[in-house]
Amino acid sequence: MTTVTMMASEAAAPPASKGFRALTHHVTELFTHFLPKGYTLDGSGRVTVTCGPRGSEPQYMRALGTSNFFAENFDFKRFYGSSGEARDQMTLETLKDSLSSIARMHGDSPAVVEPIVEAARKVSDSGFQLMLPVKKLSMTCRERKFRIQVSRCLNRDSGEAWLAELFDPAGSKRDEKWVTGRTGSLDMREHFREAQFESGTYKIFDRFDKVIFEWRTPEG
Repeated sequence: MTTVTMMASEAAAPPASKGFRALTHHVTELFTHFLPKGYTLDGSGRVTVTCGPRGSEPQYMRALGTSNFFAENFDFKRFYGSSGEARDQMTLETLKDSLSSIARMHGDSPAVVEPIVEAARKVSDSGFQLMLPVKKLSMTCRERKFRIQVSRCLNRDSGEAWLAELFDPAGSKRDEKWVTGRTGSLDMREHFREAQFESGTYKIFDRFDKVIFEWRTPEG
């Protein structure tokens, strides 16, 4: 399982304008990060927890490498009326309970259930925020005079945002620039292909080999 998402069902009609996915994205991404590599829930690579009434849809369905589970009793009014921390906790509990329900449908093996519980604990312990360094985009520049580190930032204020930081040889931070906008609700890991240092400029290329971020470094 490589992707876990949450969404509101078509019949849910959330009472606020800010998208449900935007408010839950960082929690689902943190949860996925803390699952063991190679973890298998039900054989699907992508699992979606759909919150709200399911209508005529089955509560659980698996097909073509994807699964969907309806959390029908999700209280949107309470969710949107809660503080950010309470929303995060509610998202995490719904996610944990939903995935545990799927695990029970497939034998309730400790090897399947325990990683769900452990990942949820780690998300809570993280304070629902992490900065995850991205090796393929981080590099030491010319003559090792400084290093640019790119991190994927997950938290309730930004959702998902990517940050480039400039460090001197002593490890002190000298500057920073945002690679993406300050808020986002998409997993951008496959969007960025590589980074290069060319003629005094640090560049990030997307998967279509287009330059999407440039930083003229102090040596440039």
